[in-house]
Amino acid sequence: MTDPTGRAARYADAHKLLNLAERTPGLPFPRVTEDCVTFHFILDDAVSARVGLRLAELNLAILLRTDFTPRRVTGPDGAYHVLGAVLPSGMRVDLTALAVHIDGNDEPERELEDVAA
Repeated sequence: MTDPTGRAARYADAHKLLNLAERTPGLPFPRVTEDCVTFHFILDDAVSARVGLRLAELNLAILLRTDFTPRRVTGPDGAYHVLGAVLPSGMRVDLTALAVHIDGNDEPERELEDVAA
């Protein structure tokens, strides 16, 4: 039987990411949804957040054979720096941290563009 939705492949990737998280020191417990596994690096210490995010990016890029692309999103607590990747199954992997911990700025991206204009 075929799986036209790719659901089985996304389940396999979710299990793989949960196993990696369990075996990888420094990776926070992930949030898993149907199409995304998110690792939140929400720490009070900016240096720890930056180091944790970078180490997770390096480790997961190698283990998952993928590249992460940065983006900024706005959440209820301010702006977030997100490193995202999409696996062949369609499962997204997001590594997030408060933007102020990464670049010292918690402004939403849209507002930054307005200021630059």
